[in-house]
Amino acid sequence: MAGWRNGYAEDCKSLNTGSIPVPASIINNKERILMKYIIFLGLFFFFYQVPNQANAYVDGKTLLSGCKDEPGSTMRSICLGYVSAIADIMRSSSVGNRKACLDKKMKLTELIKETVAFIEKSRLDRNKPAAELITVAFSNKYTCEKK
Repeated sequence: MAGWRNGYAEDCKSLNTGSIPVPASIINNKERILMKYIIFLGLFFFFYQVPNQANAYVDGKTLLSGCKDEPGSTMRSICLGYVSAIADIMRSSSVGNRKACLDKKMKLTELIKETVAFIEKSRLDRNKPAAELITVAFSNKYTCEKK
């Protein structure tokens, strides 16, 4: 190994590492591969191992169990989110060819009860997307009067 070098400015710009041991300053190929593997596993578990209750797709069965879950739970929050989002949309516009006349003074608990009642009655449709079931429930229950 080379000793300490001083006195030449040009030498500082050269590729000669001088007193810095080269293996200590560079990550070897095996360590680099290991680091990539660890990062990949970390990202995999972060993005793909989220519990089923947080998945973007919720069907009627999942929504029904969520709406019946304890207040404050994650599943109950998902139910509240779905029902309130569909209600907000249907207050101002139709969803597909479905329209519902929802009063802005309606309580969310009332809308959730209607959603639960509809899903419990239609056992065959529980595999359909939650948003579709809520839309049908609201359009059937809260029909608009034609004037």
